[in-house]
Parts: sequence; C-alpha cells; structure tokens
Amino acid sequence: MDPEEPECHEVTVLEGALGLFLVIGTVISYLPQHIKLIARKSSIGLSFWTAVLGTITGFASTLNYISAEFGVFQCCSKVSTLQCAASLLPVIQLLLIWICCLFIKILFMVYYHNKHIKADWSQTKLLSGSTVIVLIIMVSVYLGLALGISPTSSQVKTFGQ
Repeated sequence: MDPEEPECHEVTVLEGALGLFLVIGTVISYLPQHIKLIARKSSIGLSFWTAVLGTITGFASTLNYISAEFGVFQCCSKVSTLQCAASLLPVIQLLLIWICCLFIKILFMVYYHNKHIKADWSQTKLLSGSTVIVLIIMVSVYLGLALGISPTSSQVKTFGQ
C-alpha cells in the first residue's frame, strides 16, 4: 500500500446512527439560545466574549479536524455515497457548531444596540472586526498548510538547512 494513500475505514450502522444523533443533538442544543435571542430581540445577558470565542473555537476546531483527518475526504472517492456521508459526520458536526456559534454572534450584533443598553457600539464593532481578522488569518494559515507548506514539506526542510 502506498504511504500517501489514506486508509479508508468502513463506517458501521451503529457509528453512522450515533454520528447522526450527535449532529441532530448539536443543532437542538443551540436552538433555545437562537429562539431566545430572536424572541427577545435583545442580547442582554449574553457575553460578547462568549459569542466571539465560541465562533473562533468552532472555526479552529473544524479546520483542525479537516487538516488532521484529510484522508476521510480522499476516501469518499473509494466508498459509496452513504459510507462517505457517514464518515463525514464528525466534520458536519463541527461545522454545525461553528455555524450555530456564528449565528449567535450575528444575532448578538443585530440585537446589541437596543434602547435599553447604554454601551459603546464602536467598541463592539472594533471587536467584531478583530474577530473577522483572526478568522482570515486562520484561513490563510490553513490554506498555506493545505497547499503543501507544512513542517514536512521540502520548502521548509530546505529553508531549515
């Protein structure tokens, strides 16, 4: 077997069912917060830092899993569509966590400037901008790694000599 070729793992029915249960559970766990923010039309009681750090953590976790388990994507061309979907459930779960946290952050920003809140809106916009910058940096680093600039690549080995 070629060392570059990923080792494909057959997903059992139990693993697929558990993965699907976790994906559905992830969405259900975030729904009360989304509903509460939309119903109240206010972000009172929600920490800005929770929204920001939740978004960054979800994004970083997704990128980490994709880079660590990239072989799962390559296996999709060798297995059935159902097997591929089942093997991608962890990625889907992490993506949903990130999307749910991002939605909370968006709702926080939409409902932040409420007539009952006496807060500095410009500071919040600045912090949100810095969140976007951090996400852009993370994507850039990830793309650099995905394009072959990794600690094991020949460019880095040559540079280190």
